[in-house]
Amino acid sequence: MPIGILYSAVGDTFIEAWMSREAYSGSRTNANGYYNGMINPLTYTDISGIVWYQGENNCGWPEQYRSLLSKMIDDMRVKFNDETLPFYVVSLPVYNHPYNWAF
Repeated sequence: MPIGILYSAVGDTFIEAWMSREAYSGSRTNANGYYNGMINPLTYTDISGIVWYQGENNCGWPEQYRSLLSKMIDDMRVKFNDETLPFYVVSLPVYNHPYNWAF
């Protein structure tokens, strides 16, 4: 069975840049930018799942990140028209850093 992997990634970004305007309407600079350019064009494609590896720039605000991640997942499921779209989250383990990555 042929498969394809769509790679939409940019390092050193905030989660807000990957969220649609409907999911995030806050004041962070460059919010929605990568969503508009790299995710929205794919919403007309049938996909089987999403792997999400991001969050280092949001590490200073873990509670906010948790809320934004939930909003983003819900919104992407709506945008891709699949309420059960698998969404796999990869995160860094705890290591010697001022922020607790695992939190």
